[in-house]
Amino acid sequence: MKKILSSLALLAATSTQAFADQEDWYFDFGFGFSSPSYSSDLGKYFDNWASDYDSNRSKSMINLGFYWPVDDTSNIATGIVMRGFTDSFEFKTTSGSLSGTETRNASLNQSMMAFSIMQFYGEEIGDGLFWKAEIGTASSTLKIEDCEISDNCDGESYDDNESGIGLSCSGQLNLTHALIESGSEFDSHTAFSISGLW
Repeated sequence: MKKILSSLALLAATSTQAFADQEDWYFDFGFGFSSPSYSSDLGKYFDNWASDYDSNRSKSMINLGFYWPVDDTSNIATGIVMRGFTDSFEFKTTSGSLSGTETRNASLNQSMMAFSIMQFYGEEIGDGLFWKAEIGTASSTLKIEDCEISDNCDGESYDDNESGIGLSCSGQLNLTHALIESGSEFDSHTAFSISGLW
């Protein structure tokens, strides 16, 4: 039976698992809420629009990864991880440079594909306290769509993209801090998540 590790943001997490032989590989999945802090142009534009207009905003994080133990007795595993951060909102415009439509949808998606290493301080992988760190490539995409009042988006859309490197680290409370390079600046995300290791 695959070992299961579950943790909830802001709560001291404990692992619940059936001890068995170490698995050949592990699947890691998590989702939660992100609090971004923007330095790049893409992020600044998006942050300003969200504060200047009547908007309904949502911020989230998701991660997906595969890990392999370093050896048969090690509590260290390495793997490949994809992390995604989405900041999206719907806002109404009546004047200014964004006028001409009643409603617009906008989203800033930042993602990283990274090499990851994690270590548990229990008897085996999935047991006890842990930490993980990641480094890899990253991308940022800002997208804006014109929408009618009926929310049927059929107008012109705007896209802008930047790429760079991504860094992240996380620990037992599933508190993740990530840096995403967008152009020549780094945007940061602090996220709390629920995750599992199978």
